Amino acid sequence: KSRCCVVGCDGRPDEANIKLSYYRFPKKPYESERKNQWIKAVNRKNPDGTLWQPRMESRICSKHFVGGKVSNCQSHPAYYPSIFPGMYKRKEVNEQAALCRFERAKRRSSSKNQFTTNRSEHIEDEGLSTSGNSMLIEDVQVSTSSVSTQVHFDSPHESAKFEFFACQEDDGFSTYCCIVDPIRVT
Repeated sequence: KSRCCVVGCDGRPDEANIKLSYYRFPKKPYESERKNQWIKAVNRKNPDGTLWQPRMESRICSKHFVGGKVSNCQSHPAYYPSIFPGMYKRKEVNEQAALCRFERAKRRSSSKNQFTTNRSEHIEDEGLSTSGNSMLIEDVQVSTSSVSTQVHFDSPHESAKFEFFACQEDDGFSTYCCIVDPIRVT
């Protein structure tokens, strides 16, 4: 049975019919910043006063994420855990407000990539006779989004591994990439 690593969390759902999920701490090399943010959010200390580090079996339950589940979208309020027991003495997170802010930001972002033209244009093919070779374009809505990535592999090892991950969540799309250099033992 999984157990939540958050101090003061009993790992039980607040309402009888809600099932909890347990999430591992991020462990991929490209997720190190996210992992550090999760560790800071959990805010546990070792007996010697140093910052606690999660083990492979350490989990955090869905009660600590806005909306009850982790999001892989960096701008989503559930990208990091933010809901903790009262002993953490943090400002209480208004989940509904956080999700509304995220949705508004997402709409603003997508509206920047769309434009609508409400004009009529009569186009004729000048290379051919005008009979039957014209078309009318009205109320065209164009939606575009372009993303590109350029990489240069500058690795001292010929067998460096390139990992690329793409994730689509709701209306968003996220990509992550990482170049892993093998450690050669001599």
